[in-house]
Amino acid sequence: MIPDTINTAQRIESTGKPNSIHLSFETAQLIEQAGKGDLLLPRTDAVTAKGKGELITYWVRRPEDETRDKGLAHNMV
Repeated sequence: MIPDTINTAQRIESTGKPNSIHLSFETAQLIEQAGKGDLLLPRTDAVTAKGKGELITYWVRRPEDETRDKGLAHNMV
């Protein structure tokens, strides 16, 4: 269990981006169950982890992400 958790954490960290919080699918599920799914932004590309294949991961939504999303929706109208 612990080696699997460490492997997953290393893969997520190594494919992250500066000043962003990167979450596993399992952690994102817990956040959704807590009623805070609006904080999640699905990652558009998959993370590949040795022995696990492709992982679905999420970013924690930043305030500027929400502003950008609203701007895109507004421009589409």
